Amino acid sequence: MRILIIAALLLHFGPAAVHAQAVADATVPGRAQSRWDALRALPGGVRLEIENLAGEFLEGRVRSVSDVGITIDTKKATVDVPRPSVGRVILIGARRTGRGARWGFLVGAAAGVAVTAIGRAPVAWLLFIGSSWGGLGAALGAADGARERERVVIYQAAP
Repeated sequence: MRILIIAALLLHFGPAAVHAQAVADATVPGRAQSRWDALRALPGGVRLEIENLAGEFLEGRVRSVSDVGITIDTKKATVDVPRPSVGRVILIGARRTGRGARWGFLVGAAAGVAVTAIGRAPVAWLLFIGSSWGGLGAALGAADGARERERVVIYQAAP
């Protein structure tokens, strides 16, 4: 039973920890773009999250980027964000379904093999239980990963 609990915890928190580390790496000074020109290269319609200098977030799709600021379409309205108030811009990417499914399969298969090996079952059962638990883990991981999106810092205002 302990193995199931550990597998469930790894399945749930494993991909989130990897995601948090990727975001943390992107926000290290020097790794994020500090030039406004990087924003001008964005095509229209790309999803962004803008953090202003007061720490407030605004999410929407890019309409245009100019020397004066960024114009985005939010769910409610079109918003112009002046350049001096932009603290950080985060590019919102694809859902993390595939990564969650991979983590889930690996954790589920490992747990299934471990439980079967501890019970000293025949090799045929080892493969069957390992692959069955891997499939269940993949389904749970995909469902969990579908809730998250990739986030990469593409602009960080100079301090």
